[in-house]
Amino acid sequence: MATDDSQAMLRAAGVAVEIFPAALDERQLRRQLEAESADPARVAQALACAKAQEVAGRFPERTVLGADQVLEHDGRIFGKSRSPQEARGQLMTLRGKSHRLISAAVLLEPGRPPWSVTDEARMTMRDFSDTWLDDYLSRNWATIRHSVGGYRVEEEAFVCSVPSRGIISPFSACRCCRS
Repeated sequence: MATDDSQAMLRAAGVAVEIFPAALDERQLRRQLEAESADPARVAQALACAKAQEVAGRFPERTVLGADQVLEHDGRIFGKSRSPQEARGQLMTLRGKSHRLISAAVLLEPGRPPWSVTDEARMTMRDFSDTWLDDYLSRNWATIRHSVGGYRVEEEAFVCSVPSRGIISPFSACRCCRS
């Protein structure tokens, strides 16, 4: 699902955007990649690529952007929470600790080679009380349920960011977009 923030950024940049969600079981693909011991950047790339390919298959004449983000903490990849209780557990695990948010985007344009970017932000979750967490989940569940790790940087003062490093590459590293 394309976030409102992503749509707003693209529109602010003058890009005409139409949203076509990919018909894709992200959880199944993530489990398959984890079973192959794929690193978190590869998981984010593969999910972004699979989304772009699925939509491009339905609209082969259109330029398609697929994107995804994964959160990694102590070797474990966190997905989107299915319930406020699951989000609470994820946030309790992250409380006071550092983690990585890895974002990937894939652009498929007819007649051109695929393009991709992967970027990583190292984040440190602030320490918070159980009461604050319960109130946070009540206030924000409608939007954070679409976010890995159970939070959105845009919502409230939750994390302190540490410098990121980006990797921009031709898409040769991602097996799913190779011909």
